[in-house]
Amino acid sequence: MKRLGILIVSCLIACSLVLAQDKPVVAPKPVEAAKVETPTMSELDALKLDKIVLSMENAQLQIVQLQTTLKEMQGQAQSFVQSLQKPGFNLTRNDKGAWVYMVAEKSAELKKQ
Repeated sequence: MKRLGILIVSCLIACSLVLAQDKPVVAPKPVEAAKVETPTMSELDALKLDKIVLSMENAQLQIVQLQTTLKEMQGQAQSFVQSLQKPGFNLTRNDKGAWVYMVAEKSAELKKQ
């Protein structure tokens, strides 16, 4: 029992000496990560990339312009076709590709009336 008491007192003294040290306990410094070299782009490659991007933007603008022109042309064609309409006839192309008027067939509902 006496030995157990001495052991406990010795442990308490050792703990108090460790805690009484002036030096603070500090975590070890982390190991620095390996430095990675950032890749660079040559001026020529940057100019080539800019040219490609500008060409794509130009093509998109041309597409928008052509779509607008197409819509205008479709509107003009529709107006012109309406001006050529004749009551009781349909405007169509024949087998030779010429524009001709064909007698409009009356629908079954109109025939019943």
